[in-house]
Amino acid sequence: MKKTARQVLAIFIKLLLIVIVCKTVLIAGEIRTKAGQTGLVVTQGSTLRVRTEPNGEALGSLLKGAAVSVVEEIDGWYKIEFQGGYGYVSKDYIQILEVDNEYKEKLLAKGFPDSFILPLMKLHQEYPNWEFEAWNTGLDWSEAVEAESRVGKNTISGLTFSSYKSVEKGAYNLKNNTWVSFDTGGWVSASKEIISYYMDPRNFLDAYYIFQFMDQSYDQNKQTLKGLTTVVENTFLNTKSYKDCLMKAGKQSGVSPYVLASMIIVEQGYQGTGKSISGNQPGYGGYYNFYNIGAYAVSGMSAVQRGLWYAKGGSKATSYNRPWNSKEKAIIGGGIYYGDNYVKKGQTTLYLKKFNVQGEVKYTHQYMTNTQAAASEAFQLAKAYNKITDGMISFKIPLYHNMPTEGITKPTGSGNPVNYLKDLSVDEYEMEPVFKTYTQTYHLIVPSKQDSITIRGRTYSDKATVTGMGTIELNKGMNRADIKVTAENGNSRVYTIYIYRGKEADADFDNPQTTIQENSVSPTREPTAMITSPTVTKEAEPTSGKTKQESDKVENTKQSAGDVNGDGKVSIMDLLKIRKAILGDTVLTKEEEQRADLNGNAKVDIVDLLRVQKIILGL
Repeated sequence: MKKTARQVLAIFIKLLLIVIVCKTVLIAGEIRTKAGQTGLVVTQGSTLRVRTEPNGEALGSLLKGAAVSVVEEIDGWYKIEFQGGYGYVSKDYIQILEVDNEYKEKLLAKGFPDSFILPLMKLHQEYPNWEFEAWNTGLDWSEAVEAESRVGKNTISGLTFSSYKSVEKGAYNLKNNTWVSFDTGGWVSASKEIISYYMDPRNFLDAYYIFQFMDQSYDQNKQTLKGLTTVVENTFLNTKSYKDCLMKAGKQSGVSPYVLASMIIVEQGYQGTGKSISGNQPGYGGYYNFYNIGAYAVSGMSAVQRGLWYAKGGSKATSYNRPWNSKEKAIIGGGIYYGDNYVKKGQTTLYLKKFNVQGEVKYTHQYMTNTQAAASEAFQLAKAYNKITDGMISFKIPLYHNMPTEGITKPTGSGNPVNYLKDLSVDEYEMEPVFKTYTQTYHLIVPSKQDSITIRGRTYSDKATVTGMGTIELNKGMNRADIKVTAENGNSRVYTIYIYRGKEADADFDNPQTTIQENSVSPTREPTAMITSPTVTKEAEPTSGKTKQESDKVENTKQSAGDVNGDGKVSIMDLLKIRKAILGDTVLTKEEEQRADLNGNAKVDIVDLLRVQKIILGL
């Protein structure tokens, strides 16, 4: 029977696929595609170390929740694809996933970005009745983090890593190198780095911490005395009187008694040693505040005193069952307060209770300043559900615009925290405004004939390192130079100088990004006697923006997906080029890779080949 051209082409493509599969299997045992399996990093820490060989030297690291492509298993280690080559990770910290493509597509259709998919698929495998809602906050990620990072809004224990603690103006005293206390007990303002970590939902998509995204409303059919007993196990609340009181509080407040119990444990400790519930504080004997409502230091009063003043009724207030002169009144009345003022006003999850990114008063009306509180309460709350694997639970997971492609790494540095410049200048020119340590944005105008400038400066701490200084070339029009200062503890700060080369009348410093001709400018030669810190590199940090030319290139790449050779059409020639790239017989240019990567996973693979096949066949 005579075959059509389309049938011939289809047969040819099948032969190509057979060759690729066979060659992949037979490459000297190097790639055993029995693998080709997808694994998920499930380490207890925030990162997993990748090694050059089993028990070998450190090669790099992977974030918790990251996806890996497993090549083979060797004596308790997985060989994985890593940074264009291979690395080894302990098998104990990788969970192999059976990829459910149908469920994956369902999550994508709901609006979850790629970086959320695998952790949620893992949870779905373990708890198939759990439902995940992608809730778009409508907020820009960087702006939200910046708003939550205002000094004093979020706090952290002063006893923790220096990288957890802010050194912003008002949070840290540069003169005597001490942190400013924002509450009794040594609580200080949290750093942007640790706030970013706790705000990023991807860091908490496991069977415990995900409960910070669960609805807190009361449901008598789902919240039982048996479940509550699980929550309060091994805590001071595990008595009949406390549990009965909490069940009453849930019913009267409209808040899950599991949530109320978790809040109390976080506020008062597992053994109930918090001073707010001792009943014997001087001047406030017989009064209790289990949820530490209104407990903050002010006007000479400690946080405990202020909270008990509120419990007593302040200026004779009687709302929420006050005065709280019994434990039952305090637990029920405090629950009603929380239900009326938080849950019923849209702060329906522990996450929103801590980071209020909804409603008309965003970034305010947050129940506690403790940056870690939502995660801590969620961990406690999960105990009520860890044996109810068949229960239907819904989780409302927040999404932001322009989030980083991967989850935020938890800072761990404990060295010197200072990442400030002591001075900053440009040879022969004066910046505006005049340099001040806490001011991070500057601008200046140079004549059109000035094709380069030299940036100099010194760090406040001799343990900090700097990039972005030196002599830099200037394009005509607007230029941007970023000077990045990294403290010994790893936290960084960027000072930015916008330089306009040309006529003063044409400089637009109100909208500098719209006129920048290059993403950044970088040093061209090593400066002399510039800084006190030990490291100076020859390249400025790139900015996050794209030039018009780059944006056009991205758009053109999208429009020409599959047209690998760039001849204006998708043909068998493109298919052959992808085949050669997969087999290692050719190396694609960056532009060719972008056009060949149809599934958007940042590599050219057999899935891309199949998609090009469908385009050619008109399927």
